[in-house]
Amino acid sequence: MDKSTTQIIWIDDDIKFKNDVLMDELVETYQTVSFFDKADEGLQYIFNNTNQAIIIILDIDMPKMNGHVFLSKLREVSKLIPVILFTGINENTEVLSDFINNHAFAFVKKDAGYKEIMAIVKKAETELLTRADGLIEDALEEWLLIQDKQKLDKPYLVQAGGQSYSINQILQEVRQQTPFGRTFMKDVVMLTIDLILRNKRQLS
Repeated sequence: MDKSTTQIIWIDDDIKFKNDVLMDELVETYQTVSFFDKADEGLQYIFNNTNQAIIIILDIDMPKMNGHVFLSKLREVSKLIPVILFTGINENTEVLSDFINNHAFAFVKKDAGYKEIMAIVKKAETELLTRADGLIEDALEEWLLIQDKQKLDKPYLVQAGGQSYSINQILQEVRQQTPFGRTFMKDVVMLTIDLILRNKRQLS
């Protein structure tokens, strides 16, 4: 089975987790799994890789930068990255409310079984990808509505290998989440970001 390209960033000052069974499961499932025992280093890595699909497993009780500060700094840059809070302490309602306000994805106890934690990671990944894919698919369908209907089944895009796709075929590939469909969506997002940052297109 192919490994997922979603990056997992685990931030915890307890380095014993580097050899935990959960780490083994993550490495088996994801191409890139990074462990940081210093919150500031983990945060900087994330800031340098915001163009990637990322899920964070975060220890709440970190020295120098606790979970509250970390999440607050992260949300200044992105509200989309799912953060699974990993804790060995009981948080009160007020503390949990602070995390919820900063869009924490889930809370999980450090003594939870690896299968339970993996299920939460998978759920975070599904939501992350579905949210992005759904927006792109909606935008593509909206764009289709204003196109010349006679052109929808004619070749529109040709790959380097010579394979051609009509607009309707592209939409079908996106809906079915084929390798081409996912690559197309990623390329669309990267191109759109590039155009916006270069001020070649203004958002309505």
